[in-house]
Amino acid sequence: EDRFRAEIREWNAWLTGQVWWCIIKDPYGEDMDSCGGFVGDLEDTALFDARGIVDSYLDNNLSAGGGI
Repeated sequence: EDRFRAEIREWNAWLTGQVWWCIIKDPYGEDMDSCGGFVGDLEDTALFDARGIVDSYLDNNLSAGGGI
């Protein structure tokens, strides 16, 4: 029953347009990465992954002595 309810919630999110895609841009406006196909709450899905991509980029560039 829980699985059925989860499927209904996901289907409802999709039907109501809660489908997300994020594009990560560098300071010059160039696309660096993207992630998409997320269904559900924006904060818990697309933004969570987008923040991870940005954090990883900053960690790799700043620790190597590079700039943003």
